[in-house]
Amino acid sequence: MGLPVPVLSESACDDVQLGQEIMRLSGQMNIANYRLLKMIAEFDDRGAWRCGGTVRSCAHWLAAKCGMAIGAARDRVRVARRLVGLPEVDQVFSTGGLSYSKVRAITRVATE
Repeated sequence: MGLPVPVLSESACDDVQLGQEIMRLSGQMNIANYRLLKMIAEFDDRGAWRCGGTVRSCAHWLAAKCGMAIGAARDRVRVARRLVGLPEVDQVFSTGGLSYSKVRAITRVATE
């Protein structure tokens, strides 16, 4: 005889579904953050933030145009640049397997 299968109440089933939805959305947000960083890297590489000639850096452009705090904007640019040399991290992040905060921490210590 096996162990009895627990019967989940309707609210417990709703809780499971809610948890699954949170995980799904978190993965989608990770993928969106990855895409944002790839665009930031390209924008920075192109020097597109220089249009108009009054902005000091890509981070300053992000702060002014995207409402980021300057420290957060600098972090985004730094992480975007570092992803180029970390293909394994880049690949896992691209599929939502890593969060931006984890990637930010990894890029502080990882070597190519």
